[in-house]
Amino acid sequence: MPHAHRAHPRGVALCLASAVGFGAMAIFAKEAYAGGATIPTLLAVRFTLAAAVLWALLLPRVSRSPVTGRRPGGRPPSLLPGLALGVLYAVEASAWFIALSRIDAALAELLLYAYPALVVVGAALLGVAFLALKAGSFAALARELRFIERTHLTVVAAAQDPRVRQCRPVTLPTYRLIPDLRFELDAPEADVRARSQLGADAPGTALFVVGDEKAVKRFGEAAGVSRRFNVPPATPTFGVLVDFLLIEDRCRGN
Repeated sequence: MPHAHRAHPRGVALCLASAVGFGAMAIFAKEAYAGGATIPTLLAVRFTLAAAVLWALLLPRVSRSPVTGRRPGGRPPSLLPGLALGVLYAVEASAWFIALSRIDAALAELLLYAYPALVVVGAALLGVAFLALKAGSFAALARELRFIERTHLTVVAAAQDPRVRQCRPVTLPTYRLIPDLRFELDAPEADVRARSQLGADAPGTALFVVGDEKAVKRFGEAAGVSRRFNVPPATPTFGVLVDFLLIEDRCRGN
């Protein structure tokens, strides 16, 4: 509809009147205080007049299109949202008139209309401060994510090694890398085991976690598991190193 894109004269006039009213409210409040009015009296008069004007505008509309009392879905309308908004606005108006009783009208108006910008600036400053305080945590998280990615790539590379694919069972010092390696090999449970279950000299392909302190603590050790299960031989038989995993082919060594 073409007219929807044109400014409606009545709407513009109402917006201007609203702006003038809000702007003049502080001045009239100051004059009322000077005349001896109290804050409760001023609030009561303000909301009584507002209610009277609202009903005067609303009643003709209601008489032309009666309210059924039900929403389109058939449920009765809830008054709680409207009551909650009314209480919040009453608190805001009370704080506004209390402020006018203590500071100049110009300063009160300035603070009122600058408040959204102050909130944005304050939120930005708090966000920067939060990021600064949490920078160490974010860095630690980034390191952990890089380590997880590195572990995954190491397991994938080890699973592609011919020794691991041909010489079974594949054993690791603890259970912690077993699910990942079993998934990459698509192997049954019996083909990927922990040496803590089979013994340190278990046959097949033995994987040891070496060379990286974090990897050794994470995957080469576990509660209740002896460290001897992650001690490679001095001269591993047909051994190859894939990052922090040392692969020993015990099938060819026998």
